Amino acid sequence: MVGLTALAQRAIIVGLRYAVVLALSIAFSSSTAAAQVGRAARDSTVPQLDTVVVTPNRSATSIRTSTVAVSAVPASLIRALPFRSLGDALTIAPGIAVVDASSLGGSPRIIARGFYGGGETDYVPAQIDGVPIAALGTGAVDWTMLPLGAFSRLELVRGATSYIHGDAALGGTLNTLIPILPGELAWRAAGGSYGVADAALGAASNFAGFAGGIAGDYRRSDGYRLDENSAAWNVLAKIGPGEATSRASAAGVTSGSVSAINAFVQLHGRDFKDPGPLPSTTADPRARNSFFRFDDLSDRVDRAGIIGIRETPTAKYSGYLVGEYASSRAVKTLPLSTDFADTKLRRTTAPRLLTSGQIELGDDVPGEFGRLVAGVDASAGRLSSRYSDIVAGDATAYAASDGSAGPEAAPSKATRTLLAGFMHWQLRPIAPLRLSLGARVDHIADKFAPSDPSTDSERKTNQAVSPRIAVNVALPASTRASTNVFVSTGRAFKSPTLDQLFDDRRIPIPVAPFSATVSNPNLVPQHGTAVEGGLYQTWIVGGGSRLDWSGTLYQEKMRDELDFDVNTFRYVNIGRSVHRGGELGLTLEAPAHWTAFGNFTQQQVRAENGQFDGKQLKAIPRRIASAGANVTFWRGLTAGIVASYQGGAFVDDANVVPLAGLTRLDSRLGIPFGRARMTIDLTNALNRRYDATAFPDPAGSPTIYRYPAAGRVLILGLESR
Repeated sequence: MVGLTALAQRAIIVGLRYAVVLALSIAFSSSTAAAQVGRAARDSTVPQLDTVVVTPNRSATSIRTSTVAVSAVPASLIRALPFRSLGDALTIAPGIAVVDASSLGGSPRIIARGFYGGGETDYVPAQIDGVPIAALGTGAVDWTMLPLGAFSRLELVRGATSYIHGDAALGGTLNTLIPILPGELAWRAAGGSYGVADAALGAASNFAGFAGGIAGDYRRSDGYRLDENSAAWNVLAKIGPGEATSRASAAGVTSGSVSAINAFVQLHGRDFKDPGPLPSTTADPRARNSFFRFDDLSDRVDRAGIIGIRETPTAKYSGYLVGEYASSRAVKTLPLSTDFADTKLRRTTAPRLLTSGQIELGDDVPGEFGRLVAGVDASAGRLSSRYSDIVAGDATAYAASDGSAGPEAAPSKATRTLLAGFMHWQLRPIAPLRLSLGARVDHIADKFAPSDPSTDSERKTNQAVSPRIAVNVALPASTRASTNVFVSTGRAFKSPTLDQLFDDRRIPIPVAPFSATVSNPNLVPQHGTAVEGGLYQTWIVGGGSRLDWSGTLYQEKMRDELDFDVNTFRYVNIGRSVHRGGELGLTLEAPAHWTAFGNFTQQQVRAENGQFDGKQLKAIPRRIASAGANVTFWRGLTAGIVASYQGGAFVDDANVVPLAGLTRLDSRLGIPFGRARMTIDLTNALNRRYDATAFPDPAGSPTIYRYPAAGRVLILGLESR
């Protein structure tokens, strides 16, 4: 990759030294996680084995013995329910609100424990097999980059996880695991209302001692609103060790060493037109904002890397090395008032290199050393950006424009390098008690060279220390019930993104100095202190059914929280805020017959200083609920249903304009045909009319800009069983 600084080169060298061999990352090695299941099973007399997750501690841990709030959702459940993207599927996890500016879904904005990036950034870092995918410039996750049909399990850790995952992990961390499953062949094709079309194909096989797999998907729609066409596609290819090595690793070989190296290539693209937020003065919910008639985004992300693991009788080493090249062409409008806007074309390129290495020592055995995980993460990337003017002015100016771009300005260049070291130690002084100690140090260095050569370059360096201490206690168990209680406290942080700091898009204004930027190089990282406590309980009920439920209470106090100020039209640090809430989640399962779930969250996100002291932060709901089930009937006939609710949000920081709550019902009926299955989906089955979110006019008028959702949508599909 070009433009790597000396710091980045040293970071990569250090990362490679910590990895004996670059191999399957700890998050990728779901087969390795299976080797820990036997150990987890010894901790409870409940006969069923607990789900093992790798994301909370970057090592295999039973959910009930973890010291954080974590949800693990199998792909089989998500594929049985009527979701159009993996981000949409997060509605079934407690503590998560999904807001979709796209009227038909598929482009979600995630609110986790009241942290909301407004579609410009994210507070839930997303990973594929443990490798981060958030964009270099914005920190935003392109949720269409996560293949809906290719993963085996989704792991969502809620709350502050900077102690192990670093920057931006304030609301949680999401990881999707995509193993190679030889002999698998899966496909799906679907189409429906508003030009909706989906197709997916995945296959894997063994050959010459190796296992290889390839998966691809394509999604498109014409949109509910005028000029809302969208399309996205993925191709993911992997090659790794054959079945013999995989079986040895899954069996937990201790008499020798097991090594595995996996290589992958992922190609991703998307294109969509944005009809813009709709002014409240426009009655037709399908209309386009006239200022947004040129808005369009087309981007591409190509990735390739190796991910691997080496296990010996005394230690496990893992790591990855991934190269990425992202490019984008975006026409974007900023509505400065109800009668004035500015539209520009931006072209970007962003090469990036990411690497990580870690070592895991010890075991989860009472009275012994415990389990120690330590390692480093490093990355380096460069964002090059060019702007061109298209049109600025009132409705007359936009009506006269043909959307042609003017001359390109000189490029601006921003670089970011990250070097981080982390350590997590879990020990058991006595059998029921697990003590968890962790810390991470992140060093982030940014450099910016503006497009105007007469303007000085900028340099910023931020360093954050994120310690954490937690405890998990297993209460006395029986053959039918088992309970674990946990308490934790720690620190978390989020650094301003490159775009928040340095984006040099000039916004025309009618008074001196005649232009401004939404970026703010004076931004500082936001920091928070989190405290949470909760419990996990498992009951074995009649007929072999199992009930798992969890409850969590949390508080996260933030200072210098990053926000977009519509009054100054600029990113600012808003001072202090507090995020408090309670989450309840349950899953009831009768194997091979049905699965039911329910979640409820009550939260409060409040400013603690400044003009809006004591007010709730805008656009964040106070109540979130979801419930659903997937049931198998006679001869394989299936029915899936999801009901969701959000309410209690305000459009503005002054809490004067409430945002109406929304309730929707989605359903899927599956009808078997031999080895295939026909699906009938109804999204928003009750045909409710609602706005997904809204924001006030930046110029201060009573007008509200809103994002109306589509009514009922019918989708017919055919897929493999």
